[in-house]
Amino acid sequence: MISPIKSIFNKNLTSISQLSNNDIFSIFELAKKIKDRKVQVNFENKKSIGLLFFQPSTRTRMSFEIAAKNIGLNTLLETNPEINSAMAKQETLHDILKTMSYYNDAIILRHPNENEVFDNIKNINVPIINAGWGNYEHPTQSLIDLYTFNNLFEQKKNNKIVKKDIAIVGDPNTRTSKSISELCSRFDFNISFIYPSIFKPEKFVNNFKKYKCDDSNEFKKISKKFDILYYSNFTGTEIDFDRNKIYDTYFLDYSFLNDNKIYVYSPLPRRPNEIDVKSDNTPHNLSFIGVKNSVFLRMALLKNIIV
Repeated sequence: MISPIKSIFNKNLTSISQLSNNDIFSIFELAKKIKDRKVQVNFENKKSIGLLFFQPSTRTRMSFEIAAKNIGLNTLLETNPEINSAMAKQETLHDILKTMSYYNDAIILRHPNENEVFDNIKNINVPIINAGWGNYEHPTQSLIDLYTFNNLFEQKKNNKIVKKDIAIVGDPNTRTSKSISELCSRFDFNISFIYPSIFKPEKFVNNFKKYKCDDSNEFKKISKKFDILYYSNFTGTEIDFDRNKIYDTYFLDYSFLNDNKIYVYSPLPRRPNEIDVKSDNTPHNLSFIGVKNSVFLRMALLKNIIV
Protein backbone atom coordinates (compact mmCIF):
# COMPACT_ATOMS: atom_id res chain seq x y z
CA MET A 1 0.00 0.00 0.00
CA ILE A 2 1.46 3.37 -1.06
CA SER A 3 1.11 6.09 1.58
CA PRO A 4 0.19 9.52 0.15
CA ILE A 5 2.44 12.54 0.64
CA LYS A 6 0.52 14.61 3.18
CA SER A 7 1.87 17.99 2.10
CA ILE A 8 0.34 17.76 -1.39
CA PHE A 9 -2.55 15.39 -0.69
CA ASN A 10 -5.74 16.95 -2.10
CA LYS A 11 -4.12 20.38 -2.64
CA ASN A 12 -3.47 22.65 -5.62
CA LEU A 13 -0.04 22.34 -7.19
CA THR A 14 0.78 25.78 -8.54
CA SER A 15 4.53 26.07 -7.91
CA ILE A 16 7.51 23.76 -7.44
CA SER A 17 8.21 25.63 -4.18
CA GLN A 18 5.20 23.89 -2.60
CA LEU A 19 7.02 20.55 -2.64
CA SER A 20 9.55 19.74 0.05
CA ASN A 21 12.70 17.84 -0.83
CA ASN A 22 11.24 14.79 0.90
CA ASP A 23 8.08 15.12 -1.21
CA ILE A 24 10.21 15.11 -4.33
CA PHE A 25 12.20 12.05 -3.31
CA SER A 26 8.97 10.23 -2.45
CA ILE A 27 7.48 11.04 -5.86
CA PHE A 28 10.69 9.91 -7.57
CA GLU A 29 10.73 6.68 -5.59
CA LEU A 30 7.14 5.88 -6.49
CA ALA A 31 7.73 6.77 -10.17
CA LYS A 32 10.74 4.44 -10.26
CA LYS A 33 8.73 1.60 -8.68
CA ILE A 34 5.98 2.14 -11.27
CA LYS A 35 8.55 2.19 -14.08
CA ASP A 36 10.21 -1.00 -12.82
CA ARG A 37 6.79 -2.64 -12.31
CA LYS A 38 7.51 -3.19 -8.63
CA VAL A 39 4.21 -1.65 -7.61
CA GLN A 40 0.77 -1.33 -9.20
CA VAL A 41 -0.98 1.96 -8.59
CA ASN A 42 -4.73 2.12 -9.06
CA PHE A 43 -7.64 3.94 -7.51
CA GLU A 44 -10.05 1.47 -5.96
CA ASN A 45 -13.03 3.82 -6.43
CA LYS A 46 -13.55 5.27 -9.89
CA LYS A 47 -12.40 8.87 -10.08
CA SER A 48 -11.92 11.41 -12.85
CA ILE A 49 -9.60 14.23 -13.86
CA GLY A 50 -10.39 17.10 -16.19
CA LEU A 51 -7.79 18.47 -18.61
CA LEU A 52 -8.45 22.09 -19.56
CA PHE A 53 -5.92 23.38 -22.10
CA PHE A 54 -6.05 26.96 -23.41
CA GLN A 55 -2.68 26.60 -25.17
CA PRO A 56 -1.33 24.01 -27.60
CA SER A 57 0.26 20.97 -25.96
CA THR A 58 1.49 17.57 -27.03
CA ARG A 59 3.58 16.00 -24.26
CA THR A 60 1.99 17.58 -21.19
CA ARG A 61 -1.55 16.86 -22.30
CA MET A 62 -0.91 13.36 -23.62
CA SER A 63 1.28 12.22 -20.73
CA PHE A 64 -1.21 13.45 -18.12
CA GLU A 65 -4.01 11.72 -20.00
CA ILE A 66 -2.24 8.36 -20.35
CA ALA A 67 -0.90 8.60 -16.77
CA ALA A 68 -4.44 9.10 -15.50
CA LYS A 69 -5.79 6.18 -17.52
CA ASN A 70 -2.92 3.95 -16.39
CA ILE A 71 -3.97 4.39 -12.76
CA GLY A 72 -7.68 3.91 -13.43
CA LEU A 73 -8.92 7.49 -13.73
CA ASN A 74 -11.55 8.66 -16.17
CA THR A 75 -10.44 11.66 -18.21
CA LEU A 76 -12.44 14.60 -19.51
CA LEU A 77 -10.52 16.68 -22.04
CA GLU A 78 -11.29 20.21 -23.22
CA THR A 79 -8.90 21.91 -25.64
CA ASN A 80 -9.49 25.33 -27.21
CA PRO A 81 -12.23 26.03 -24.65
CA GLU A 82 -12.76 29.56 -25.92
CA ILE A 83 -14.14 27.94 -29.08
CA ASN A 84 -15.37 24.51 -27.98
CA SER A 85 -16.95 25.24 -24.58
CA ALA A 86 -19.49 27.67 -23.16
CA MET A 87 -16.66 30.20 -22.92
CA ALA A 88 -17.65 30.92 -26.51
CA LYS A 89 -20.83 32.29 -24.89
CA GLN A 90 -18.80 34.44 -22.48
CA GLU A 91 -18.64 31.98 -19.60
CA THR A 92 -15.85 32.98 -17.20
CA LEU A 93 -12.76 30.95 -16.36
CA HIS A 94 -13.97 30.70 -12.77
CA ASP A 95 -17.30 29.24 -13.80
CA ILE A 96 -15.87 26.64 -16.18
CA LEU A 97 -13.45 25.54 -13.44
CA LYS A 98 -16.26 25.48 -10.91
CA THR A 99 -18.39 23.38 -13.26
CA MET A 100 -15.53 20.97 -13.95
CA SER A 101 -14.97 20.57 -10.19
CA TYR A 102 -18.36 18.85 -9.92
CA TYR A 103 -17.43 16.37 -12.66
CA ASN A 104 -13.81 15.68 -11.67
CA ASP A 105 -11.59 14.95 -8.69
CA ALA A 106 -8.77 17.17 -10.00
CA ILE A 107 -8.20 19.61 -12.87
CA ILE A 108 -5.06 19.87 -15.03
CA LEU A 109 -4.92 23.45 -16.33
CA ARG A 110 -2.76 25.10 -19.00
CA HIS A 111 -3.36 28.81 -19.53
CA PRO A 112 -1.51 31.75 -21.17
CA ASN A 113 -2.09 34.24 -18.31
CA GLU A 114 -1.04 33.34 -14.78
CA ASN A 115 -2.67 36.44 -13.28
CA GLU A 116 -6.04 35.45 -14.69
CA VAL A 117 -5.57 31.94 -13.32
CA PHE A 118 -4.77 33.08 -9.79
CA ASP A 119 -7.75 35.45 -9.86
CA ASN A 120 -10.11 32.60 -10.75
CA ILE A 121 -8.96 29.46 -8.92
CA LYS A 122 -10.22 30.59 -5.54
CA ASN A 123 -13.06 28.58 -4.06
CA ILE A 124 -12.67 25.68 -6.50
CA ASN A 125 -13.21 22.57 -4.41
CA VAL A 126 -10.86 20.11 -6.16
CA PRO A 127 -7.06 20.28 -6.66
CA ILE A 128 -5.85 22.28 -9.66
CA ILE A 129 -2.48 21.32 -11.14
CA ASN A 130 -0.39 23.85 -13.01
CA ALA A 131 0.36 22.41 -16.46
CA GLY A 132 2.04 25.64 -17.59
CA TRP A 133 0.62 29.05 -16.68
CA GLY A 134 1.71 32.04 -18.71
CA ASN A 135 5.28 32.97 -17.91
CA TYR A 136 4.95 31.85 -14.29
CA GLU A 137 6.00 28.20 -13.82
CA HIS A 138 5.71 24.66 -15.14
CA PRO A 139 6.30 22.63 -11.96
CA THR A 140 5.48 19.14 -13.22
CA GLN A 141 7.86 19.57 -16.16
CA SER A 142 10.71 20.46 -13.82
CA LEU A 143 10.00 17.32 -11.78
CA ILE A 144 10.31 15.25 -14.96
CA ASP A 145 13.54 17.05 -15.85
CA LEU A 146 15.19 16.48 -12.48
CA TYR A 147 13.93 12.89 -12.31
CA THR A 148 15.59 12.26 -15.69
CA PHE A 149 18.88 13.79 -14.54
CA ASN A 150 18.72 11.94 -11.23
CA ASN A 151 18.26 8.58 -12.95
CA LEU A 152 21.07 9.30 -15.38
CA PHE A 153 23.69 10.19 -12.80
CA GLU A 154 22.37 7.90 -10.04
CA GLN A 155 22.63 10.89 -7.81
CA LYS A 156 20.38 9.93 -4.93
CA LYS A 157 22.54 9.36 -1.86
CA ASN A 158 21.10 9.83 1.60
CA ASN A 159 18.41 12.19 0.31
CA LYS A 160 20.93 14.40 -1.45
CA ILE A 161 21.54 14.75 -5.18
CA VAL A 162 25.18 15.08 -6.18
CA LYS A 163 26.22 18.39 -7.67
CA LYS A 164 26.29 18.78 -11.48
CA ASP A 165 26.89 21.75 -13.76
CA ILE A 166 23.88 22.73 -15.86
CA ALA A 167 23.44 25.63 -18.29
CA ILE A 168 20.00 26.85 -19.26
CA VAL A 169 20.32 27.88 -22.90
CA GLY A 170 18.09 30.30 -24.79
CA ASP A 171 15.28 32.49 -23.52
CA PRO A 172 16.08 32.96 -19.81
CA ASN A 173 12.57 34.04 -18.83
CA THR A 174 10.38 31.06 -19.75
CA ARG A 175 8.25 29.15 -17.27
CA THR A 176 10.41 26.06 -17.74
CA SER A 177 13.56 28.12 -16.99
CA LYS A 178 12.03 29.38 -13.77
CA SER A 179 10.90 26.00 -12.51
CA ILE A 180 14.03 24.02 -13.37
CA SER A 181 16.40 26.66 -11.96
CA GLU A 182 14.38 26.85 -8.73
CA LEU A 183 14.34 23.07 -8.41
CA CYS A 184 17.95 22.30 -9.34
CA SER A 185 19.27 25.07 -7.09
CA ARG A 186 17.79 23.19 -4.15
CA PHE A 187 19.82 20.10 -4.98
CA ASP A 188 23.34 21.53 -5.26
CA PHE A 189 23.46 21.93 -9.02
CA ASN A 190 25.68 24.72 -10.34
CA ILE A 191 23.29 26.64 -12.59
CA SER A 192 24.17 29.13 -15.30
CA PHE A 193 22.25 30.90 -18.05
CA ILE A 194 23.48 31.29 -21.63
CA TYR A 195 21.29 33.64 -23.63
CA PRO A 196 21.29 36.07 -26.57
CA SER A 197 22.00 39.69 -25.68
CA ILE A 198 18.59 40.77 -27.02
CA PHE A 199 16.96 39.25 -23.93
CA LYS A 200 16.72 41.08 -20.63
CA PRO A 201 16.69 38.43 -17.89
CA GLU A 202 14.14 38.74 -15.11
CA LYS A 203 15.31 39.24 -11.54
CA PHE A 204 15.42 35.54 -10.63
CA VAL A 205 18.25 35.00 -13.15
CA ASN A 206 20.49 37.28 -11.06
CA ASN A 207 20.85 34.43 -8.57
CA PHE A 208 22.89 32.48 -11.13
CA LYS A 209 25.91 32.93 -13.35
CA LYS A 210 25.09 34.55 -16.69
CA TYR A 211 26.67 34.45 -20.15
CA LYS A 212 25.52 36.75 -22.94
CA CYS A 213 26.41 35.01 -26.16
CA ASP A 214 25.68 35.82 -29.82
CA ASP A 215 28.51 33.91 -31.48
CA SER A 216 28.40 30.18 -32.29
CA ASN A 217 32.13 29.61 -31.66
CA GLU A 218 31.93 31.39 -28.33
CA PHE A 219 28.87 29.33 -27.45
CA LYS A 220 30.71 26.08 -28.09
CA LYS A 221 33.61 27.28 -25.97
CA ILE A 222 31.29 28.13 -23.07
CA SER A 223 29.32 24.90 -23.45
CA LYS A 224 32.36 22.74 -22.70
CA LYS A 225 32.13 23.81 -19.05
CA PHE A 226 28.86 22.00 -18.42
CA ASP A 227 27.55 18.50 -17.85
CA ILE A 228 24.06 19.31 -19.17
CA LEU A 229 22.79 21.92 -21.62
CA TYR A 230 19.11 22.56 -20.93
CA TYR A 231 17.45 24.15 -23.95
CA SER A 232 14.78 26.60 -22.87
CA ASN A 233 12.52 27.35 -25.82
CA PHE A 234 12.87 30.73 -27.50
CA THR A 235 9.38 32.08 -26.93
CA GLY A 236 9.98 35.65 -28.05
CA THR A 237 6.54 36.69 -26.84
CA GLU A 238 7.63 40.29 -26.19
CA ILE A 239 10.73 40.53 -28.37
CA ASP A 240 10.96 40.65 -32.14
CA PHE A 241 13.99 38.63 -33.25
CA ASP A 242 15.28 36.31 -35.95
CA ARG A 243 14.68 32.87 -34.46
CA ASN A 244 16.54 31.04 -37.23
CA LYS A 245 19.68 33.09 -36.61
CA ILE A 246 19.59 32.29 -32.91
CA TYR A 247 18.95 28.60 -33.54
CA ASP A 248 22.01 28.53 -35.77
CA THR A 249 24.10 30.25 -33.11
CA TYR A 250 23.06 27.78 -30.40
CA PHE A 251 23.00 24.65 -32.55
CA LEU A 252 25.22 21.83 -31.30
CA ASP A 253 25.94 18.99 -33.71
CA TYR A 254 26.23 15.43 -32.52
CA SER A 255 30.01 15.23 -33.01
CA PHE A 256 30.55 18.17 -30.63
CA LEU A 257 28.35 16.55 -27.98
CA ASN A 258 30.10 13.23 -28.39
CA ASP A 259 33.64 14.63 -28.38
CA ASN A 260 33.04 16.70 -25.26
CA LYS A 261 30.80 14.21 -23.40
CA ILE A 262 28.02 16.77 -22.96
CA TYR A 263 24.37 15.90 -22.42
CA VAL A 264 21.66 17.99 -24.02
CA TYR A 265 18.08 18.16 -22.82
CA SER A 266 14.97 19.98 -23.94
CA PRO A 267 11.46 19.88 -22.45
CA LEU A 268 10.44 20.23 -26.11
CA PRO A 269 9.11 21.15 -28.63
CA ARG A 270 12.30 21.25 -30.67
CA ARG A 271 12.42 23.74 -33.50
CA PRO A 272 14.35 23.09 -36.73
CA ASN A 273 18.13 23.49 -36.26
CA GLU A 274 17.80 23.67 -32.47
CA ILE A 275 19.23 20.27 -31.47
CA ASP A 276 20.89 17.84 -33.87
CA VAL A 277 18.44 15.01 -34.65
CA LYS A 278 21.44 12.68 -35.07
CA SER A 279 21.82 12.81 -31.30
CA ASP A 280 18.32 11.43 -30.62
CA ASN A 281 19.28 7.76 -30.43
CA THR A 282 22.51 8.32 -28.54
CA PRO A 283 23.23 8.66 -24.82
CA HIS A 284 23.81 12.39 -25.29
CA ASN A 285 20.26 13.56 -25.96
CA LEU A 286 18.06 13.10 -22.89
CA SER A 287 14.97 14.84 -24.28
CA PHE A 288 13.00 11.77 -25.30
CA ILE A 289 14.06 9.89 -22.18
CA GLY A 290 12.26 12.71 -20.39
CA VAL A 291 9.22 12.12 -22.58
CA LYS A 292 9.17 8.47 -21.53
CA ASN A 293 9.69 9.35 -17.86
CA SER A 294 6.85 11.87 -17.92
CA VAL A 295 4.16 9.19 -17.75
CA PHE A 296 5.64 7.44 -14.69
CA LEU A 297 6.30 10.72 -12.92
CA ARG A 298 2.80 12.05 -13.52
CA MET A 299 1.25 8.75 -12.45
CA ALA A 300 3.10 9.09 -9.14
CA LEU A 301 2.11 12.73 -8.82
CA LEU A 302 -1.58 12.14 -9.46
CA LYS A 303 -1.60 9.35 -6.90
CA ASN A 304 -0.32 11.85 -4.33
CA ILE A 305 -2.74 14.66 -5.12
CA ILE A 306 -6.13 13.04 -5.67
CA VAL A 307 -8.06 11.79 -2.63
